[in-house]
Amino acid sequence: IAGEGPDGVSGSVFRYAPETDTWTQLSDKPTPVADVHGVLIGERIYVPGGRSVDGVPTDILEIYDPRRDTWSAGASLPKAISAYALAGFEGQMYLFGGWDGEQALDVVYIYDPSADAWREGTRMATPRQDHGAVALADKIVVLGGRNDAGALKEVVSYFPSRDAAGEAPWEAFEDLPEDRYGFGAASLQETVYVMGGNPELSLSDYLSGHVFSGGSWDQLETGIKHSSQSPRVVPIGSLLYFIEAGDGNQESHIWSYKAFYFEIFLPIIQ
Repeated sequence: IAGEGPDGVSGSVFRYAPETDTWTQLSDKPTPVADVHGVLIGERIYVPGGRSVDGVPTDILEIYDPRRDTWSAGASLPKAISAYALAGFEGQMYLFGGWDGEQALDVVYIYDPSADAWREGTRMATPRQDHGAVALADKIVVLGGRNDAGALKEVVSYFPSRDAAGEAPWEAFEDLPEDRYGFGAASLQETVYVMGGNPELSLSDYLSGHVFSGGSWDQLETGIKHSSQSPRVVPIGSLLYFIEAGDGNQESHIWSYKAFYFEIFLPIIQ
């Protein structure tokens, strides 16, 4: 949904069918934007904010109904914002940080689809943009990104239930092995995957990702060549689909990766 290509900021929408390996073009998003994410809650996809055609962030919320191939408007964000991280958790949408046209942000905005309303959560300690967020068990993990001080490897955990109860919701998480921004991130089977991102800080010109399982990060090498333009990682079944962005000179690709990381727990009988 949306993004930026050789012709500029776009509102194009495409649907990919893994069974047939085919793409279908659907109804355009009413407002073209880039530096944007979407999250599926129930039967609708929610796409807040983004960088508009004129280069400034917006506060719009547009909602896509895949069954009817139609768009509708939701309550505007409290602040115009782009380049944020987004996660769905227990029927609500959580937006972390981003860029307001001047600086990276530390904000947390929570959207309730049933009330069509936003509220503020407890802010992050570190402002960031071009980062990632994934739901993992009872928390949302916020990964990397960058701000005026440069790229980040800091990873933190946010507990929505604690924030709702008025308790301190943030905890430290195991930092990424290297500073990283503009990557794709996903969780699958209680494992966090980080793929792609800023190639100038990666180990090679090939996809150099990380996987978190069992309490530590491990290197994830797939040999997929990638660009720096914010790839996306989407879990479907037991596969991760890596959508590689082109840069005008390089074609876009979609790759599937068999996720096989898991833990084996052996009972101890005394």
